[in-house]
Amino acid sequence: MTYVVTEVCIGVEGEAWVEVCQALCIVSEPIDPVSYINPARGTDCGACMHACVVNPLYPEQYVPRAS
Repeated sequence: MTYVVTEVCIGVEGEAWVEVCQALCIVSEPIDPVSYINPARGTDCGACMHACVVNPLYPEQYVPRAS
């Protein structure tokens, strides 16, 4: 299953969900305010979903539609 990082996470400080990733599948660049999840490295453990305070992560099939 692929997890998707939604816009609500852009620019959020203290990305605890990145730190809990045992598979190191979350990618971010210092110049880019957006983080990405590499689905090829992910293990579908869901640890990142439970660690973030702004709830930006969804399984691909449950990503809310933009309004």
